[in-house]
Amino acid sequence: MSNLRKTQLARSHRLVRPRETVEVGVQLNLLTVNELNVKDQKLSTSGWLTVQWKDERFNWIPAMHDDIEYFFGIQTEVWRPEIIIDNSIESLGVLGNNDLLFRVKYTSEVRWEIPIIFVTHCEVDVTFFPFDTQDCEIELTSWAYSKSELILEHLGTAVNLEDLRENGEWEIVSSRVLKHELTEPHETFTQLDFHLTLRRRPSFYVLHTILPVVLSSYLSMTVFLLPADSGEKVSYSLTVLLALAVLLTLISEMMPSTSLHVSILGIYLGSILVIATLSVLMTVLVLRLYLKPETERKPPFLLKLVYLCSIILCWDKTCCGGNRHSGRLHKTDNGRSPHFRTVSVIGENGSGKLKRTLSVEPDKRIATWKEMSEILDRIFFWLFFLIVTIVTIVLFMWLSMKRNSNVYSH
Repeated sequence: MSNLRKTQLARSHRLVRPRETVEVGVQLNLLTVNELNVKDQKLSTSGWLTVQWKDERFNWIPAMHDDIEYFFGIQTEVWRPEIIIDNSIESLGVLGNNDLLFRVKYTSEVRWEIPIIFVTHCEVDVTFFPFDTQDCEIELTSWAYSKSELILEHLGTAVNLEDLRENGEWEIVSSRVLKHELTEPHETFTQLDFHLTLRRRPSFYVLHTILPVVLSSYLSMTVFLLPADSGEKVSYSLTVLLALAVLLTLISEMMPSTSLHVSILGIYLGSILVIATLSVLMTVLVLRLYLKPETERKPPFLLKLVYLCSIILCWDKTCCGGNRHSGRLHKTDNGRSPHFRTVSVIGENGSGKLKRTLSVEPDKRIATWKEMSEILDRIFFWLFFLIVTIVTIVLFMWLSMKRNSNVYSH
């Protein structure tokens, strides 16, 4: 073995290429996806590179050398291609060290296995967070040798995932290998791009991010169900507003500091924050009306608004088709004076009986300030409930449609 090795190594030099143009095949084999840091836009993976090429200076007949088919060498003894990870963000040196062995076969094939932790840049699109799919890549480039001296080829059409262990946050749905040229002044180099399509597992974020946001958004409208006499309406609405602000801060800390992509979830939370702010303002308005003295004049436009609200909410039983009695005004809600009353008049004309319903104008039957505030509370509750529901449904429909389109595309 030692004589064979010494004889074969004497026929080559580590700084001299085996031929004028060397074709080097590369295969990426992944073991784990360690982390995809969304904020720093950094992908960390572990695996190894399989690099092989032909060196005709190494060849022998195994039968003439005790059936020895291969021997091992180190990088100070065997010529090797100089390869770098072009988009690495931690170390940008030429791959290899003296502890790595080269397997040299009698067929002139040299095989080099390089274990490495890849820490590469990945442009992250958080638009559909947490139902997002990211496309990251690991770029391999020839460092010293140009295209006329060394050509990188891929040994397979995809990344080898046979030994991959599952990651709790990300799953690899597809991979591919692309070859292109890197052009610099006066030189052209070959480059291999190993693309990984990673899809986030959303269960954790649905339970710990989306669910609290949606529940908090519905809490912002329940302030209108609290009685004004409780004295807790303003403090309650402010507490919900602060909770939403904290959630928005927590989500923004997970996002990259870029304006290229804006998260739909962030837009949703910002919209809910605006709605919660409006609920605080409306609560203050309702309380001001509730505490006004009854001697103060009521604006006509406010009376008309309260009148319309009472009709919409069926605050008065007469507007909901309740029992009507001829010839007198009705009282509803346990004797409270309604805001709108009807008077039924029955008479006769030449053709027989005639029934006509007369309406009392709202400004003739003035509601109290407290009643007006109660009606506004009711209408604001249903208005905010409708807005939050529509915004939430639109959010989930948008996210689910994007999720399904990503599944089908990959």
